[in-house]
Amino acid sequence: MVGWHQDETHTELGECHFQINYRGETVQRAEATFLDAHPLNVLDRRLDDLVDALDALTWDDGTPSLPAGAVK
Repeated sequence: MVGWHQDETHTELGECHFQINYRGETVQRAEATFLDAHPLNVLDRRLDDLVDALDALTWDDGTPSLPAGAVK
């Protein structure tokens, strides 16, 4: 599962972060650009970003990850 999150669990990553979960574990978190507090206001932009993220996704030893700079 991949996605952007706005929560209070990882404040060191800013107001918004990108997260990859694989086989029940979080395998990557990265700071992401905060766009808006309301999900519907960012849906179109994040759908475009999702396509870019999936295109940049790599698999290292069977685990998915995004290279540095690929998260928007």
